[in-house]
Amino acid sequence: MTAPGERLVTTARVDKADAISEAWQQQVTPDAAAEVEHDLALALAKAGYGRPVLPAISVEPLVIEPVLVRELTRTVRALCGMFEQINRMALANAAFLRQLEISSHHEELLRLEPDCRLSLEFARLDFLPMAGGPRLVDAGLDAPRGALLASQLQRQFLAHSRTRGTAVGRAQASAPGPELLADLFLAVWAERGTQGFRPNIAIIDWRETDARPAQESLLAELRQRGYLAERVDPREFVFDRDSNLLRRGRTRFDLIYRSVTVQDIAVRKVLLSEFLDAVAQRAAVLVNPLRVRPASSPLAMEVLTTRDFDGFFSPMDCEIKARVLPWTRKLSPRRTDFHGNDIDLLSYVADRPERFVLKAGNSMGGSEVTPGVMVTREQWLARLDEGLRRGDIVQEFVEAGVPAGRRGYRLLSAFAVRGEYAGCSGYVSELPVVHRGSARVIPVLEVGGRSKSGPIEAGRPTRKRRPSNGVSGP
Repeated sequence: MTAPGERLVTTARVDKADAISEAWQQQVTPDAAAEVEHDLALALAKAGYGRPVLPAISVEPLVIEPVLVRELTRTVRALCGMFEQINRMALANAAFLRQLEISSHHEELLRLEPDCRLSLEFARLDFLPMAGGPRLVDAGLDAPRGALLASQLQRQFLAHSRTRGTAVGRAQASAPGPELLADLFLAVWAERGTQGFRPNIAIIDWRETDARPAQESLLAELRQRGYLAERVDPREFVFDRDSNLLRRGRTRFDLIYRSVTVQDIAVRKVLLSEFLDAVAQRAAVLVNPLRVRPASSPLAMEVLTTRDFDGFFSPMDCEIKARVLPWTRKLSPRRTDFHGNDIDLLSYVADRPERFVLKAGNSMGGSEVTPGVMVTREQWLARLDEGLRRGDIVQEFVEAGVPAGRRGYRLLSAFAVRGEYAGCSGYVSELPVVHRGSARVIPVLEVGGRSKSGPIEAGRPTRKRRPSNGVSGP
C-alpha cells in the first residue's frame, strides 16, 4: 500500500503538470496560438516535412508527469516483451506461424535471418491516456514513423519566443530525436556487428519515394559522428559473395535500417535477392530485423487477448494484457470468448456496434478504421459483411474522455527503443477515434528530467531483465 507521504508527493507532481498546461492555456490568446502554429508549420516545412502535405498542428501541449512516464515505461517494456514472445513462439512452431496467417514467403524471410536477441529494436505503441492508465489502441512494429517529426515539432515549440520563459518552456521534449536513434544503430552494431570494425550505414527506401526529412536528419547525425551514411534503394545492392561484402557501386555497407516493411520486401523478393543473400550470410546487419513480422500481424493481438494463450506469459504480463489491450478477434463465423462470456462472434458484434470498431486485417497501423458509434446500423452491417469477406478484424472500442478545459480526444504514440520507453508524440482530434493520419499533431512535453540515453542503457544485453515463464512454442 502506498504511504500517505508518497501519495502527497505523487499528487504534487500531477498537479505540477496540470498547472503547467493550464497556465499555458491562460497565457496564450487564440491569436497568439495561431501565430505559434503558423511559425511551427513554417519550421517543419523548411525542414522538409511539407511533402506530400504539411501535418496539421495544434499548440495545446500535453504535459505528462513522472507518474505517467513511469507507467508508460512499465507498460511499454511489458508489451515489447510480449511481442518478442510472439515472435519466438512463431519461429519455434510452424503451426503457430500459420495461425498468425504468415505466408510461406514471409516465413522464408524470417528464417534466412541470423538469430538475434531482440526482434523489436524500434517500435511505436499508440495509447489513449485514460484515468486508469494508458490503453493500447494500435501499434507500429515494422519500420514505424513519426518520431523525428514529433521531435522536431517539440523542440521548435520549446524554442519559440512565446514559449521561452514560461513554465511550459522549462519542460522537456518527449519524442526521441536523431541522437537517440543514432545511438540505437551503434548499440545494435556493438551487439551484432564485427567488433573493432567501423560500419558504413544505409537507410534503405525505394527511389520512387521522396527523400524523407526524418531520414535526412538521422543520416546527418550519423555523418556528424564520422560515419559514412547514405539513403539507398535496396534494388541497387550487389552482394560480392567471394569477399562477403554488400555494395552499392564501390561503397560497402554493413549496417542497414529498413524504412521498407517486411511486406514490401516479400512482394519484391526476387528483385532484392542480392540484399537478402547478404543478410543471410551475415554480410550486413539489420537494425530492425525481418523477424518482427509475426508480432506485427493483427492476429497477434488476438493471441494476446485470448485466454487460451495465457500460459505462455507470466502472471504479471497477463494482468497487464487484461488491463491495457483491447479485445481483438478476426472476423469469422465462430463462437469465442468475450470477457468471460461465450458468444457467437458475428451476431454479437452485429447487434452491438457501439462497443466495437472494425479494422483492415492486412496490417497493424490503424488503416480503414470503422467505429460502430459513428455509422448507421445499415452501414455497420454492410461493413461487417465486407470485413468478413476480406478477413478484417474486430476490436473492442476504447472510448477516451476529453480532459476538462481541453478540446478534442488525445492519442499518445509512445516509442520503444530496444524494448524500453523512449518518449512520445501526440495527436488531438474531434473524433472519438483518433487517427494519426488525419488528427492534428501536438507537442508532448515531460516534467521530471528523464534521461534521453536511458533506453540504450536499459536495453543492453547485460541488464538483468525480469525472467519470463514463456516456453518455445504453443
